[in-house]
Amino acid sequence: MATPVHNNIQKASVYPASSPRPIPLIPASTVICYNRIMSRIYLAYGSNMNIEQMAFRCPKARLLGKAVIENWRLMFRRKRRPVATIEKQPDCSVPVVLWEITDECEQSLDSYEGYPFLYTKIDIDLIFNGKPVTAMAYVMTPGHELGEPHDDYYNTILQGYRDNGIDPEPLDEAVSYSKES
Repeated sequence: MATPVHNNIQKASVYPASSPRPIPLIPASTVICYNRIMSRIYLAYGSNMNIEQMAFRCPKARLLGKAVIENWRLMFRRKRRPVATIEKQPDCSVPVVLWEITDECEQSLDSYEGYPFLYTKIDIDLIFNGKPVTAMAYVMTPGHELGEPHDDYYNTILQGYRDNGIDPEPLDEAVSYSKES
């Protein structure tokens, strides 16, 4: 009987009294089917909200819909060609798009996001269609300055907002915050 293992997330092991070997713990955002990881829920808040971009990068991804994460703030960081990230902040919220992704999709996203150097992965709990879910998100590693995104990157994200029927005001607020702070 195969034990599910996810290679891209830090794992912890536990030793139940009845088990002769460690059992890896996997993120809650992972869906397991017949002891194999089939898919997981991915939370996009930046350029991967763009449907055309995701179709190119992750052709097996399935759009689940839009949601909002509470107590998070969207911003842009990195000195050269700033890119989107989210950070915990009370009384803020970020519109997001949820995707169901395969392991292949995740590997493609890891490469695109510069995981684990520019971005790391975390699980975020949120409400989607009235139900609690846990989704994997990429968040920028510490130490990057705030900055204003380039027009092409901004427009890619803006198209993602349009694709999903999301008001672009939070995106524009994030640009203002990132260039003024």
